[in-house]
Amino acid sequence: MKRNKRFVVMAILVSVGLAFVIPVQAKKIMGSKDFVAECKPIIKEITISDARTCYDSKEWKFLDVRTAKEFKRGNIPDSVHLQRGLLEFKVEKKFPDKSAKIIVYCKSGSRSTLSVCTLTKMGYSNVVSLTGGWKGWVKEGYPVN
Repeated sequence: MKRNKRFVVMAILVSVGLAFVIPVQAKKIMGSKDFVAECKPIIKEITISDARTCYDSKEWKFLDVRTAKEFKRGNIPDSVHLQRGLLEFKVEKKFPDKSAKIIVYCKSGSRSTLSVCTLTKMGYSNVVSLTGGWKGWVKEGYPVN
């Protein structure tokens, strides 16, 4: 009888121990490309040509999430600069209306993808990432500062 009780206790302890060990071992180590890929299905994107139409309509705001140094080298006219690293802390001051129409851009599209993912989680409902980013905008010859 004592032997069966010990076996049951040992089985329970092993099961509880495995419940903590298995999830830790099963976690995938993610890199930047993995984070971007994870966000792609849950965000909206806009092409360069469609963004130009939005730019001309003046109904959409452009949000540049590149570094200050990148922004100073050139940007889309009238865009708001808010470096990605400070996005969660300062966006509500720059864009208090969570239904504002915002096109987010960076150099090529990865940081803007992550930013739109974050903004969506924060309750912003009309945010899109500019596919091709700043490089695509410049390549098309669209207005720049």
